[in-house]
Amino acid sequence: MTFGQGSYYADYKLRKGKYNVSSEEDDWFNLQLQGPNSLLLLEKLSGENLRDIRFMHFRTIKINGRDVIALRQGMTGEIGYELQGPVAYRQEIWDTIVEAGQEFGIRRIGGRTVMINHLEACYPTVGKDYICAYFDEENAEFREELRGLVPPLFTWHNRIAGSFESDDVTDWYRSPIELGWAKVWAPVTAAIVIALVGYFGLRPAPTPPVIIAQPNAEGNFAFLVSDEVNAIGDFQGLDLSISKVILHLGGDEEQRIEFIPEAQAVNLTDLQGDRAQEIWRGDVPDGEYSKVFLEISHISGILWDSEEEVEIKLPSGKLQISKPFQVGSGEITNFVYDLTVVEAGQSGQYILKPQIGQSGADQDFVRVKPEGQPEDKGKPEEQPKNTSKPEEQPEENGKSEGQPEDKDKPEGNNKDKEPQGSG
Repeated sequence: MTFGQGSYYADYKLRKGKYNVSSEEDDWFNLQLQGPNSLLLLEKLSGENLRDIRFMHFRTIKINGRDVIALRQGMTGEIGYELQGPVAYRQEIWDTIVEAGQEFGIRRIGGRTVMINHLEACYPTVGKDYICAYFDEENAEFREELRGLVPPLFTWHNRIAGSFESDDVTDWYRSPIELGWAKVWAPVTAAIVIALVGYFGLRPAPTPPVIIAQPNAEGNFAFLVSDEVNAIGDFQGLDLSISKVILHLGGDEEQRIEFIPEAQAVNLTDLQGDRAQEIWRGDVPDGEYSKVFLEISHISGILWDSEEEVEIKLPSGKLQISKPFQVGSGEITNFVYDLTVVEAGQSGQYILKPQIGQSGADQDFVRVKPEGQPEDKGKPEEQPKNTSKPEEQPEENGKSEGQPEDKDKPEGNNKDKEPQGSG
C-alpha cells in the first residue's frame, strides 16, 4: 500500500511497462499519532507489544477490532506512527484514539500545524524543501497526467520555502541521503499530536455555512447534559459553564447549527448515571446530523477530601463527539450529551471528556430540572441536593434509593411525540 505522488508514479510505470504486477486503487485514511506517549497509547489500543517495530517499518495491528497498518515514523522529531486503513472506518478509529488518549494528554492539532512540527524536527517536506524529480522531458507524459489528476500539487511547487533561488528546477531535487533520512532524529517536542493529514490534505477546509437556532419551548429538538459515573464521586460539586453548542448537519453542503444554551450552568454531581438536564430546546432543520461540539467557558470542582477547588483539564476549550442522529419533522428529538470526569492514574489530576457510548438521540434518561426552576405540573418533585458526602446505598433496579423517577422518561427511544416543558 502506498499513497501520494509515489503511488501515481508506480501505477504509471506499471501501465507503460511489461510487468507481472497488478495495481488496485482504494480510498484509505492516513492518521498521524506522534509524541513520546504515542507508543504507550498504541500498545493500549492494540493490546500488544509494538517495541520491536523499527524506524520506517510497519505492522498490521488491531484497533477496535479493525485492521490498521502502523508505520513507525517520527514526523515531530519524537517517536510516532502513521496509521492507515480503509476510509470507511476512519471516524471510528479517530474517535477511539482520541477517547483512549485522554489519560495520556492527547492533543488534536490541524494539518497546517504539521508544517511547524516538520520544521522544528528537521523533517524535510515535499513541495517546500524539495520537489520530486519528474520535471524533465522523459517524464513529460507522466507530469501532464498527474497535473490532470491532482491540480493543487503543481500549486505547491510554487511555494518552495527558503531564500535559495535558481533557474534550474533540478537544483531542488534531493536524494533520501541528502534529506537526512539515513539517521535517527533527536527528540524535539514532548507534545503528543494527532493530525489527520492526507498527502494533499494540508489546506484548510472551507468553513461550512452557519445557522443560528433560536429557543422555542415547542421546538423539535432538545439538548440535554448528563454525567457517566467515573471519578465524579470524588467531588462535592463540579460546575460547568457551556457557552455554545454546535451541531453539524450533513449533506452535500455541510451546515453548522449553533445555539447558546438557555441554562448554561450545570452541576455534574446532580447528573450522574441516566439523570440528564435539558439546557436548550428549540427548532433546528430536519436532516441527518454527524457531529456535536460543546464550547466550555468555565469549569470548577470541589473535592470531598480536601474541600478545595481542583483544576479540571479539558482536551481543549471545545469537546466533540461524532455520532450520527436524525431530526425529523413532527416529532421531538432529545439528544443527550454525556460527559465524564476521570482521574489520570493516581496523579490527583482530573480530565473532563465526552463519553461517546452514552451520548446520542437513542439514550434513555431521567429528566432533572435545574436548581431553582419552578415545578412543572405533572412532573415529580426532585429531591434536594445532598450536602454531605454520600454513603454507599443499596441499589434497586439500577437506581439508588431515593433517586426520583421522571414519569416522562421515554421508553426505548427518547424522541418525545409531543412537546414538553423544559424541566
